[in-house]
Amino acid sequence: MIRETKKVKLTEGVHVHFVKSDKFKTILTGLYIKRPLLPVEASYNALLTRIIDNATRELPSIAAVQNELEYQYGSVIVADAHKYGERQTIQLKMSFPNEKYINEENFYEGPVKIMSDMLFDPLIENGGFKQSYFDLAKATLISDIEERKDDYMNWAIGRCIENMSADDYYSIHEYGTIEWVESITPKSLYEHLQLLLAEAEIDIIINGDISEERFMPLVERFFPFKRETYSEIQRENIYKEIKEVAYVNEYLPITQSRLVMGYRMNIPFESEAFLPAFVAVNVFGGGGGSKIFTRIREEESLSYAVFAKADKYKSIMLLYAGLDAANYKRVMEIVAEELVKLQTEEVSDADLDAVKEMIVAGYLSISDYQNSFINYYYGQVMIGREYNIERIINQVKEVTKEQVMKAAQKFVLDTVVMIGKEAGNEDRKDS
Repeated sequence: MIRETKKVKLTEGVHVHFVKSDKFKTILTGLYIKRPLLPVEASYNALLTRIIDNATRELPSIAAVQNELEYQYGSVIVADAHKYGERQTIQLKMSFPNEKYINEENFYEGPVKIMSDMLFDPLIENGGFKQSYFDLAKATLISDIEERKDDYMNWAIGRCIENMSADDYYSIHEYGTIEWVESITPKSLYEHLQLLLAEAEIDIIINGDISEERFMPLVERFFPFKRETYSEIQRENIYKEIKEVAYVNEYLPITQSRLVMGYRMNIPFESEAFLPAFVAVNVFGGGGGSKIFTRIREEESLSYAVFAKADKYKSIMLLYAGLDAANYKRVMEIVAEELVKLQTEEVSDADLDAVKEMIVAGYLSISDYQNSFINYYYGQVMIGREYNIERIINQVKEVTKEQVMKAAQKFVLDTVVMIGKEAGNEDRKDS
């Protein structure tokens, strides 16, 4: 379990978080760079994560980096980009052994320096990233964007999000677009990295059996951020008045159709009502015992996969169903019926207790894996909350039937997307 957490300001907009636990024999350090989710920049950030861990000036090739990581007792470093509401984070993480298990003093300097050099001393040619590595990273990202459409479930969910947020930046995918990627050059990408280091909000999270006294001097030495100010990112708007539900059809040559229904939850994550809303989402569609799963799949066999999930940062609920197009209208009817019940009738004790147990089990398992844990911890940092898993679990247990019903009453249908060979909603406008 987590013994202690401590937040230390390194400089303007940069904080170090010490998350102390003796559960793991490795140290996991995650550096999170937070940016607004913006057109074009989204692709810059995604592309940066595909090149930043390839090489440094001292380790000028992918092979050299891998050899050095092996020398550092099999240390591992990864980079990726993720979307949190209308924010995007570049994440650079490194896992390495605790000194006490390898009997080597001053070992931490090696892996921490590698991580630092990837940001502050990367391999540069002619004022930009090395052309061959840049071309490879660019081709990989373009391929990933092209392959999005092959993942039919996530493509359908993404299309619903794009339509729900056509007027805001939540519609932007975390990879951006091929057009945006094509506009980037090795030099402009390197200049973007310098911009991030100079003004982005940054959090460095160090998890393991650690001491502040041992690591803080290393952070100060190897992460020399020089800044007097930083760009603070404002909270996104989550409210939207729905005057008319939008219906979108998209043709894809697939055997099974995909239905996605996007709802506005209209409850900010910092509100005390959000936890009951989260419980409501899980009662509605959070697993094999949920209302929509029981009726749509188990009782009427109308769908091979159906679930609902919430995005707490944007306060939306997305319901997904894989189905035959002929079953579209009946599935829509059942979803509407079950939501009305959730909004007007008390949940049974058995259903509420089962969902609470599922949510509590999920929270208890967070600290079982270092990577999932620091990601969750960073999510708490993003919403301005301190990590306190016991407090959250107690709050889940205290959620009442009345709170669940009241929260569900705020859910409003915004957009319906149907994807497949046949349009399930022929009377609606195509996309």
